[in-house]
Amino acid sequence: MLPKTYRKSDIFFICQFSETRLRVLKCGRNIARRVEFLEVKTEEFPTLADQETVALSLGRILKELDFRDNSIIVSLPRAQVTCRYLKIPSKIPSEVEQIANLQAPRYLPYQVNELITAYQPILVDNDGYTHINLFIAHRDVVEKYIQIFSKLNLLHYSLFLSSVGLLNLYYTVNHQTNSSAILIDIDIDHAEIAIVDKDNFFLSRSFKVSPNLPGWENLIAQEINNTRNAYLKETFYKDPEKIVIFGSPDNLQGLAEIVKNQSIIPAEIFPYWQKLTFSQALLNQISSSGGSYANLVGLGLKSIPDSLNLLPPEIRSQSRNSLKAREKFRLAYLLLSIVVIFTLGILKNIDNKVRFLNYIKAELNKVEKDARSIGELQKRIEFVEKSHQHKPSALEILYELHQIVPEEVILTNFSYDQGGQIVLRGQTRQMNNAFELVTRLEKSSVFKGFEIKVRYTSTKKSASGDLTDFEIGGIKK
Repeated sequence: MLPKTYRKSDIFFICQFSETRLRVLKCGRNIARRVEFLEVKTEEFPTLADQETVALSLGRILKELDFRDNSIIVSLPRAQVTCRYLKIPSKIPSEVEQIANLQAPRYLPYQVNELITAYQPILVDNDGYTHINLFIAHRDVVEKYIQIFSKLNLLHYSLFLSSVGLLNLYYTVNHQTNSSAILIDIDIDHAEIAIVDKDNFFLSRSFKVSPNLPGWENLIAQEINNTRNAYLKETFYKDPEKIVIFGSPDNLQGLAEIVKNQSIIPAEIFPYWQKLTFSQALLNQISSSGGSYANLVGLGLKSIPDSLNLLPPEIRSQSRNSLKAREKFRLAYLLLSIVVIFTLGILKNIDNKVRFLNYIKAELNKVEKDARSIGELQKRIEFVEKSHQHKPSALEILYELHQIVPEEVILTNFSYDQGGQIVLRGQTRQMNNAFELVTRLEKSSVFKGFEIKVRYTSTKKSASGDLTDFEIGGIKK
């Protein structure tokens, strides 16, 4: 039987890497748009690998798998991300995202700009609160991935939490089920637990465990019970109906029975490798690896909302623009090819056909050059427009004022109208403090584009000494 052929746009890759391990799974969508899993490459690093080593190994493996600038999905290990179940007092997605981002420093002791957030909306209650699962990663962790892909000149990639893959795998394969469950994925040196219900997951965690150590099954059962208790205490949702176990077929013997005996919830093994399209060679390779590919497989089964992407917004935007430009060029090339074929069919003279074909090739080269320059120009125009049109929200301004107002200054009044004008009134003991505040406002990224000046100052006597009243005004240029 001849091997199947796939269009370049139908091939994509899923990978997961750390300082100790690298896994890359090649996938393709067939003519029925069903995902098929084609090849897998793994590499274990004998010592902790640095970014340069990981980048070289990833580049080599992608080349072996015939990578041609395809899309890449990265599975971010659960241990590198903090998850929290929150209720946000808004049902507008843009506001939910903004408020969730400001909530992140409550759970990790860093400034907002040092953290990257993503979230999964779960429901909107009758009081107008949006319930979400918030994912928080330190920017340094995400930057390591970005630097690795930059070394390889790769642009089309996304970064999703591994727990999302387990959620996708369970409900995509069991598309008719609505039951809640505790999913547990057993890997070589750790396990991941996620509690899910109707395409949402409410809580997940990761912990160290090795199937090679004695009594590891009892540790798994204990951690499942601890996670279930934490979930019921934190979210107040219904008790999960069953425990579903993922992992390598070789690691699951006897585990289900031990978990059943130590839990009041039924437990079952989920043989996803029997329910999806794997070649026998690929199945043998995955089984013999001793590890689990459940979260990687799940991330490839269906498209994932952009709100779950843990890449910084500027990187996401760059990837989207690159994909749009590539699609536009592909469409232009297709249309031009149709014109060429149609015209060649009309022309009868062979010499005319050759000359016309050479002419079309030359024109196509011109179009390609123009398309590149137009694409770059369009990006610059969009950037300038966004920079000028964006008006900061009141929430952004309040947060920024909290960060930059000098300790010696007391703000007594603040106003911000729809026209983009701000007015600050306050008091200070020294007039220089008012001008220092103006300097800080002018340097602030939030107030970029504002024309800011001191409108008046007035000094008066008080029992505790001289006080200077001031008013500072600013308006968007």
